[in-house]
Amino acid sequence: MYKIAVCDGDAVFCRAICSDVKKIMDDRQTEYSLMYYTDAKEFDKALHADRAFDLVIMETVLGGGALELARQMRRQNIDSEIIFVTSHKEQAADSFDVEPLHFLIKGESTEKLGEAMRRFFAKKERGRLCISTSKGTVYLPYSDIMYCEIFGHDITVYAVSGEKENCRGTLKGIEQLLPTHNFIRLHRSYLINLDCVSQITHNSITLSGGLSIPLSRSTYKNIQLAMQEYIGSRV
Repeated sequence: MYKIAVCDGDAVFCRAICSDVKKIMDDRQTEYSLMYYTDAKEFDKALHADRAFDLVIMETVLGGGALELARQMRRQNIDSEIIFVTSHKEQAADSFDVEPLHFLIKGESTEKLGEAMRRFFAKKERGRLCISTSKGTVYLPYSDIMYCEIFGHDITVYAVSGEKENCRGTLKGIEQLLPTHNFIRLHRSYLINLDCVSQITHNSITLSGGLSIPLSRSTYKNIQLAMQEYIGSRV
């Protein structure tokens, strides 16, 4: 689960940012918690109460001490990703020492916030599939995933090791989080890693774990073409 904090002295703007963040996270079908603070001291108290945040979206002039608060976080080895929001472009240079993920100008579109958060997801999830399970957020390296199977809204992700993780959502949602060059959709129920294919016949495809999935004639042609392109990309 991602823990996100929004900090802005303007309560109206703070709630607007929270609304945009909520929409972005809900669209991703990703588990998260969202807190907002309109006072730097309250946010500082939250940090000292062991409330660790994965992402902090912070106004640079929050209570007059936002930059110093960010520097304090770095001195305490708090590695939260920080997106600064400001009305003054020139303040960007003052924030480089805290290594912010992104810098937004107040009044910019929701799309700009979306771009910044996509950078956050890419950094956090580089080379891994992030899913929310009953145990919490699980990160699975792409290379460890053999296939995904769905029943209703229940998805099971099977690992090469034989282990499996369960989550809820849509196969399309999972598909959008995986690299397209080596993962392909089969029917409505399966999403497979081409690197784990051991045999293809006109009637079925077999994975390295022994699972055999029936193929229709049209699906056979699609999987053959996908395998050819995948193998060609590795030469």
